Amino acid sequence: MSETLRENNLVFPREVRGWLNPNEGEILYQLAQRNKDLGIVVELGSYYGRSTICLAQGVQDVNNGKVYAIDLFKGNRYISSSDLLPKFQENVASYGVIDVVNPVKGDFSDVAKAWNIPIRLLFIDGVHQYEGVKRDFADWEKYVAAGGIIAFHDSLNSPGVTRFIIEILRSGKFSQCQTLDSYAGLTYTVKANPDDHILDSGML
Repeated sequence: MSETLRENNLVFPREVRGWLNPNEGEILYQLAQRNKDLGIVVELGSYYGRSTICLAQGVQDVNNGKVYAIDLFKGNRYISSSDLLPKFQENVASYGVIDVVNPVKGDFSDVAKAWNIPIRLLFIDGVHQYEGVKRDFADWEKYVAAGGIIAFHDSLNSPGVTRFIIEILRSGKFSQCQTLDSYAGLTYTVKANPDDHILDSGML
């Protein structure tokens, strides 16, 4: 994680609906610039595109890769609309990153079954219950390249997410874990090479 980052050109999309705060957006922007030759960026859970835009600006600034934004793009208890994709695309376009964003409408597990592209950054921000996070991780972690990054949103305010992060760190397959200290929390870790021996990072 010692690569030199370019000057911070992030424009945080405050008017786009979502729960990501500016500090977390800055972290995603920076992470999206890392390991640019390892693969692409995948986001599980995109909503209206607030986090997608931050990731895409990072990708755009290093001129390498795409952001695959995977979501059902349908309403929930907060939103009555049955199709959020048009508004998502409008938001992405308004920030000039539409060329680096590939929206994928579908269930995370179903999309994973046909996946074959190496991932340099996986951002998990779908369901926040323990079993759901565990399932999303199991479906997608195998596509993350060694040295790639896996990030989790709401790692401090969702007990299921916190529990799962602690479990994977104790597995010895991940290193360099860091948690952004904010209300919700954004935790990210690095996938180790199979021959590396990693001690418990002691995060959270």
